[in-house]
Formats: sequence, C-alpha cells, structure tokens
Amino acid sequence: MAEARPEELVYTRREAARVARVSLAVLDEALRQGTFKFTKIGRRILIPRNAFLKALLGE
Repeated sequence: MAEARPEELVYTRREAARVARVSLAVLDEALRQGTFKFTKIGRRILIPRNAFLKALLGE
C-alpha cells in the first residue's frame, strides 16, 4: 500500500484519507460536497496537497 509523503504535490483518494485519518467514504462525501478541489484524470482522482491541507486546517 502506498504511503502518503508530505513532499508530494498531489494525493490520491487513499493517501488523502490516510493523512486526514478518515475513511474513504468520508473523503468521498467531502469530495461530493466540494469541500476541496480535485482533478479527475480518467478514473483517477488527484487532490492538490496544498488545497487539501488548507481545507483540513480550515484556512
């Protein structure tokens, strides 16, 4: 299983869920609600690290 590293520019759904310590279902609901921006490339969802961390910190 891939481990999320802070120096990465983007996170996958699984990495973002691990960083936020939430389930994939909770992360998917946040994506649907537009809590933070993401990019979809084919079937892959990539979440920019900076935007994700700002959303987690409430900035």
